[in-house]
Amino acid sequence: MMKFLWIDSKDLENWADRRGCQEFLPLVIRQLIRASIKDIKSISFPAGENITYPGWDGKLESLEETEYIPKGLSVWEISGEQNIKKKAEEDYQKRKQNPLGLNPSETVFIFVTPRTWTQKEQWAKGKKEENFWKDVRVYDARDLEGWLEQAPAVGAWLAKYIGKYPENILSLEDWWNEWCQVTRPPLVSDLVLGGRKEESEKIKNWLKETPSLLSVQALAKDEAIAFLSAVIFALPENEKEYFLSKTFVVDNQNSFRHITTTCKNGLLLIPTFEEIDIVHSYSQLHHIFIPLSPDNTVSKEKIVLPKIDREEFISNLIKMGISKE
Repeated sequence: MMKFLWIDSKDLENWADRRGCQEFLPLVIRQLIRASIKDIKSISFPAGENITYPGWDGKLESLEETEYIPKGLSVWEISGEQNIKKKAEEDYQKRKQNPLGLNPSETVFIFVTPRTWTQKEQWAKGKKEENFWKDVRVYDARDLEGWLEQAPAVGAWLAKYIGKYPENILSLEDWWNEWCQVTRPPLVSDLVLGGRKEESEKIKNWLKETPSLLSVQALAKDEAIAFLSAVIFALPENEKEYFLSKTFVVDNQNSFRHITTTCKNGLLLIPTFEEIDIVHSYSQLHHIFIPLSPDNTVSKEKIVLPKIDREEFISNLIKMGISKE
């Protein structure tokens, strides 16, 4: 079966030669981590202009372990430079001489490159034999491809950033960014939550449960999707990033069928096409959110959103800079 990939190792290698990769790559790693685990004690991966500050490129303390994330404390050095071995050696020796107050025997050292490094295993093996760090790992373009496959929403987000994006599928965050821009100033997420606390709690509880289907009816399908977006945006940071990394708005059956049959990890999917019969067969594998318009009379078990509370609506408009008058 064909893998569901928006970004492959070749895309990453091409991106490594482009301006901005070095600044943006730590953010990609941070998003991948948040998409992979919920139990994070601490995380710091400065990105953008912040990469110029001294310190680790990334530092993570995780309470769980995955294929790419060690349990406990790990430190990360991230570079897109062409001479991979030279840069890895420089970073390794620099941190060996000064581990910045950490106990190396309790810390995993990870070097990340968006390029393919055929000698990475030999290099890491040699460093492990020094027994300075608890473990030494290298993730190159092929490893990042595999990690992005496990976190498809992060792959979609990165694909859009580098100019390679699929049709008929949007990450929820991208959907919201398009939807909220229909007004000036842009809509704020709190606007659609007013007077809907009970419905919001039901959504939160559903997100924590095993995969199932949930229908939500509003004055328009887009309002139902916006409500889900707002609920997720209001979650604690770790939970918010976790769900955003797994949530897609899907516009047609073929794309829905493809993503559900090729992604093993549980996703949160929002089908917006009319013929939704096929979604039921996947509701035990993925959370599926069905947005309904007022004219839908078929679904019996559904959440019906009440009208937005007037006072809260006005309050949020004022926050947006719109006069009460």
